[in-house]
Amino acid sequence: MWAPARGNPWVSGLMASCVTTSRCPRQSRELPDPSRSTIRTISDAAGGGGFEQLDFHFWQGQQLVGGAGATAASAARFVLDAMSFGRLLAAQPPTVRATVEAEVRELFAAHQTPSGVVMGANAWLVSAYRA
Repeated sequence: MWAPARGNPWVSGLMASCVTTSRCPRQSRELPDPSRSTIRTISDAAGGGGFEQLDFHFWQGQQLVGGAGATAASAARFVLDAMSFGRLLAAQPPTVRATVEAEVRELFAAHQTPSGVVMGANAWLVSAYRA
């Protein structure tokens, strides 16, 4: 599961564009950190599935945003379509999404490499074990 946005510049950059401006609805500014509630959900599901031990391993590294070979434009579209911000933006006038997408594309362009858009990322890797 993804670690908090502050450790994932591809997410925090999107939030800076969408959330810290008045272009997105107020509720988007209060989106919970998914890792807070997800740990409990994973633990409950694992226990119900017969797993007795969970291990959480922190991972930090580089990731290809939007996949190998993605351009800044395709990575921006991917992130906006794959994350909850895209649903929030869908309720806004098309010009709002276009503005946010342009800002995210500019962020990603600064990280464009021949391999794709490479940015730092953090995540928790979860392993579950049966007794």
